Amino acid sequence: MADTLVRGVALSDPRARAALEAMGIDTCCGGGRPLKDAAAEAGIPLETVVSAVAKAVSVPLETASETSTERETDWREAPIGDIVQHIQSTHHATTRLLLDRIHERMTKVVRAHGARHGAMLVPLQKEFETLRADLLPHLSKEEDILFPYMLQLSTALETGM
Repeated sequence: MADTLVRGVALSDPRARAALEAMGIDTCCGGGRPLKDAAAEAGIPLETVVSAVAKAVSVPLETASETSTERETDWREAPIGDIVQHIQSTHHATTRLLLDRIHERMTKVVRAHGARHGAMLVPLQKEFETLRADLLPHLSKEEDILFPYMLQLSTALETGM
């Protein structure tokens, strides 16, 4: 794995890329370097990097905040309050986090590669930013209007009001 390019490791699995980035190894513009060189530049022994990547990819792909109880929950039968809390803490939080990460990476990629690939990257960035601009207010409307209404309605139905 020492001579494997950083790009190859990063593209093999999103968890591998995250592990590399957590160690300060550039997986974008620095992706064309052998892993051993990137590890040395980061001041981390190659064995530590390889071990961290192996550990990261061995963890099942699931939402980090999701507990075994949440995975076993029958959401068709769950109380509205539990469903709302789950949507907000799992799906909305993850969506916001990923939108921010994509925005940061997209900006970095366009800045670094826009001169050569701007005809492709700039429209892609524009479409993503349009999606982001639509999605963030949608999440807020659900949290500020829809979910409170659902909770009020649920309470009214439970109490017979």
